[in-house]
Amino acid sequence: MKRNLLLLAALFNAFFLFAQPGNDLCPNATVVTANGSCTAGTTVGGDDSWLGTVGCQTIDGNPDVWYTFTPATSGAAQFIVTAAGLGGNMEVILATGTCASTFTLVGSQCGASPLNAPVGTVTAGTQYFFTVSGSGAPGGFSVCVNISVAPANDECTGAVTSPTNGTCVPGTTVGATDSWAGSVGCQSATNHVDVWYSFVATGTVANFTVTNGTQGGSVELILVDNGCASGSYTSIGTRCGASPLSAVFNGLTLGDTYYYTISSTGVNGTFNTCLTNSTPPVITGQDCSTAAILCDNSTFTQGISNAGFGMQELTNSNHCGDLSAERQTKWFKFTSGCNGPLEFNIIPNNLNDDYDFSVWAGCPGPNTGPVTCNWTGCGTFSLNGSTGCSFTPGAEPGYGNGCGINVFNPPPNVVAGQVYTMVVNNFTTTNNGFRITWGANTKIGPDAEFGFTSPVCGT
Repeated sequence: MKRNLLLLAALFNAFFLFAQPGNDLCPNATVVTANGSCTAGTTVGGDDSWLGTVGCQTIDGNPDVWYTFTPATSGAAQFIVTAAGLGGNMEVILATGTCASTFTLVGSQCGASPLNAPVGTVTAGTQYFFTVSGSGAPGGFSVCVNISVAPANDECTGAVTSPTNGTCVPGTTVGATDSWAGSVGCQSATNHVDVWYSFVATGTVANFTVTNGTQGGSVELILVDNGCASGSYTSIGTRCGASPLSAVFNGLTLGDTYYYTISSTGVNGTFNTCLTNSTPPVITGQDCSTAAILCDNSTFTQGISNAGFGMQELTNSNHCGDLSAERQTKWFKFTSGCNGPLEFNIIPNNLNDDYDFSVWAGCPGPNTGPVTCNWTGCGTFSLNGSTGCSFTPGAEPGYGNGCGINVFNPPPNVVAGQVYTMVVNNFTTTNNGFRITWGANTKIGPDAEFGFTSPVCGT
């Protein structure tokens, strides 16, 4: 009799030990209150409700449980999921629809516990469903849902005007959404919410400082041209790094409107952004008229410079780039010592930097065609490598060809005694410098010719 009772007790305990959670299925979803207290849950004994992987999920078959809420206000839905036994990454899938039909995915977030991330934008009065799962062993957790009203500058059309005299402007990413498709520039991942700022350039150099308040992680700054109306932007550059982030961008056009976004790799929160926009004095080598003179074939190094450029001397007709191609330039002049090929290699100190060049006979006029030029590149934060003119590009030091484009030109023939001008442009404006080496078949500088007349003794 005792053995039967023990057997029944074991079966009874096993039934409850492995029983499904009450909210294992959508019709039994637990109702939670947005901006209320957190709710405890467990995936132990649960099933996987989704067919295959959904959203950010990477593994099929993870058991999940269901929740539902109807927000009283519209805004960004921020989820906080903290493991209490649930293993692996926390997974939140947010959707609209009904349990009896199909769902439309609003968003998803996956990450280590405690997961604290925006999952999507919700509308007041609409019912939403979400599931919580883990990529590891089933277990317990707590989940909280907070709805934050989006900041006024959540979109480009509401961009806050940033002073250009160094005055700081406070901001927040709480309640904001991600404006960019995928990751842009130096952003480390997608779904980094951002806010917008704008300014009219009063100088050619923009110097930013962004300091976190309650915002966490590294700061991400993306600077673009005036594409707010069309939604099509041209990237001026991106900078990412620890707070306080300092970022310098050269080559701005006076009077043009620029936009930038601030985001981060950590929790959403407050920050300050400061902008100083100025035009530094022109220094030697920033224009053709003040170009540095190269005397021979010696390898030389151009150090760090964040001065930008002097007078904009490049046009659509005198080189192979675009109208505003001077971004951070250095000009050089040299005399060819003999007839033959011009071979050289521009090697960035940081091979991710994108350098371009043009060479002319003399200083270029608005319509002077170049002897050779190359204005291609793989873009910011890609393996651009070196560039120049060579018969064997793949053998050149620093050769990257990271994106499969022709960053080297065939060497052009130059004429002995002709003065040539070369401009080297740092498209990425990263201020890391470069060095130039010359090919074995190229001679820079004329041969000196000396005459000698035998003196007459006694005179």
